[in-house]
Formats: sequence, C-alpha cells, structure tokens
Amino acid sequence: LRETFAEAVAHDMDIAVVAHLNSWGKVGDWRNNFRFDPLVQYGDYSYQQAVIESIVDALIAAKAPTTRVELSLAGEMGRSVFAHAHSYHEVMRDLRNNDFTSQMNLGISLNFNRVSGELEPTPEQKKQVQELIDVCDFVGLSNYRWFDLPPDAGDFANAVQSFLKEMKAHGATIPEEMPLQFSEIGIGGCTEDG
Repeated sequence: LRETFAEAVAHDMDIAVVAHLNSWGKVGDWRNNFRFDPLVQYGDYSYQQAVIESIVDALIAAKAPTTRVELSLAGEMGRSVFAHAHSYHEVMRDLRNNDFTSQMNLGISLNFNRVSGELEPTPEQKKQVQELIDVCDFVGLSNYRWFDLPPDAGDFANAVQSFLKEMKAHGATIPEEMPLQFSEIGIGGCTEDG
C-alpha cells in the first residue's frame, strides 16, 4: 500500500480506496454475508486495526497530506454495516478527529442488491444505518446489475434507482445531494442460454 500510494502521490493522482475483506481457505462465503463488528478483535486485531489503520498508515507514509483521498470503510460488506453501523460510525468519528485523515472523504460502499447481506435489520439497526449514512461524504455501490443489449446510460440510472429503492426498504434513505459512486462496475456475463 505504501508503494502504491507513494506512486500515486508522485504522479499527483487522487486516491480512492474501498476497504473490504475476502474469504480464503476453508471459509468460502461472500463478504456481503460476513458477520463481524469492525471494532471487535478477532484473534489479535480488529478490522479497524488491521485494515483501516493499515491504509491510513500507508497514506501517511506516502506523505499525501494534499492528495485528494476517498476512503470507503466497507465495500460489499452489507451485513457487517447494517448489523454494526454504530461501530462504523465510531471508526468514521475517529478518522474525522485525526489531523491527517480529517480532510479525507469518507463513506461506505454496498452491493447493488442484497444491501444488508443476509441480515433483516431491526428498527434500531435501520436507525443506526441512517445515522451512519448521514455523516458519510459519499455512498458507493458495486454495480453488477444486469442490463439489456445493447447497454445504454438508462441501464446505469435503473441500477441506481433500484439500489436507492432497496436501501429505503431497509430503512436507509440516501439524501439527494449525497454523491453516489460506482465502486465497482461489471459489464459482461452471459445470457440465460449461455
């Protein structure tokens, strides 16, 4: 990370990071269904310590104080975000209270559908997710929504509308003025007949 960020800074590039976990080995689950609190230690480290602080340390080492940085605290980890929004809010609060990271744009990124993973959020969880979104600088979505051929801009608009509708159904309204970003885009795949 240090080398990558240093190279970006040397070329006067903006930096955007979507932090997330992937399964490996005996666990083969999709990260959107992971059940973890970013502040709780699992083994020797919490997600905040192992992932977020490592990213921040690498940014500091790259001497990127004037570089525009956007950090999504979670990418496609909807179950964790919806179950522990209060913890992500605390991680964000810690970053905003740090001289270096207070200038970064902070947000969360979710999948285009199944926004909360396998979790059906409680009313309290919905409230906490809304509070988290309200302090974000942006919300991202991984856009792998299907489209008809040939693709056009309306397909992307439909993906955004579907995402916003599902978020609202899960108790989280994204303000109209909130920047939405495509964290990932998938174009390709196949038709039903292959």
